[in-house]
Order: sequence, then structure tokens, then C-alpha cells
Amino acid sequence: MSNFVPCRALAAPAGGSRLSLAGLVLVRQMPGSAKGVMFVTLEDEMANANLIVWPSVSNSSAEQSLSSSMLGCRGKRYSARGDPPYRRAWARFDE
Repeated sequence: MSNFVPCRALAAPAGGSRLSLAGLVLVRQMPGSAKGVMFVTLEDEMANANLIVWPSVSNSSAEQSLSSSMLGCRGKRYSARGDPPYRRAWARFDE
């Protein structure tokens, strides 16, 4: 996999664009009220990135989702009403 961009690229106003990024996993959260959705914060040397990982993605690679200290992902940039940029992870892999 190639063409990774730094996490700070999420600050650019290109909503809906697809990109790839990777980083160290800082936080994983799976609130009971989120119906299986996992929230992940990645960090690289430039910035942090907040990921929304849907159940269909996290279930297909559950061990990687829950135990990796570094993740890479490809997905669609998403931001709702001026909130911080989030990414919908539709494919991930462990480095």
C-alpha cells in the first residue's frame, strides 16, 4: 500500500475525498450505545486523526482492530457541520 498522507491532511476542506493514512493507536473506544462502532485515534509525527470504524470493518479483522499498536487505513474523509474531521475507515491493515 502506498500514497499515505500525514494525519494533518484531514484539516484540508476536501470532504468526501478518499485517502490513506497510518499512525500509532492512541485510543480505542467501543461505547455500548454505539452499536458496534469503534472510535480510534491515530497519531503520526504531524497530528492526530480520529477514525470511525464501522462494525462490518472491525468484525472482518477483529484481532487487528483490538490489538495493533499501529494501524493504516484507507477511507473517505467525513466531517459533519464543522465538527473535527473524522474518517470512515472502510479498509485497514496492520503494519
